[in-house]
Amino acid sequence: MNKLNSKTIIFGILGVVVLLIAFIFFLPEQSKAEKAFLEKYELNDQSVEQIVAKLEHSTNEDPSLYAAIKSSKLILGDDDNEFSLNVPNDKFYLSLAPYINTTHPCGNHNLITCRGELKNQTMNILIKDSRGKVIIDDDYTSYSNGFIGVWLPKNISGTITVTYNGLSATTDISTNSNSNTCLTTMKLS
Repeated sequence: MNKLNSKTIIFGILGVVVLLIAFIFFLPEQSKAEKAFLEKYELNDQSVEQIVAKLEHSTNEDPSLYAAIKSSKLILGDDDNEFSLNVPNDKFYLSLAPYINTTHPCGNHNLITCRGELKNQTMNILIKDSRGKVIIDDDYTSYSNGFIGVWLPKNISGTITVTYNGLSATTDISTNSNSNTCLTTMKLS
């Protein structure tokens, strides 16, 4: 039994060493590839918030670039690569596209291809948490893609009200790890 335990321990240690070596050699290659990818799309040396803002405001629909934001990750990819960057732990990005006539179903917002009806329009956004505390009450102008993006505290629930040209819509929101980042169901009336 001692020989069996010794062999098990030795093989266990060897396995850990092999995994550690593989991790050490793989990590720099992944970092180099990620850096090259970010440079290719002029996203290097930017925070997740800055990358999201740049892509959300971009009118260039590069068909090879994919960028989706989830509750905890920003997923970037093209035909050759895919990377995920962590969203700050205390933040949640919500992109909303209120509409009057047309919308589309959406769960996690695609910063490149999602399009809303009301482009470059000024609206009032009022967001309150479940206790009634105002988180945002300000005018925003939708981007050329028809969306408005806001960074909210993580792990809250509450309501959002959008007012535009005498029309309004209110809906419940949450910013949990399983919450959608794309809100396209607010029909203004």
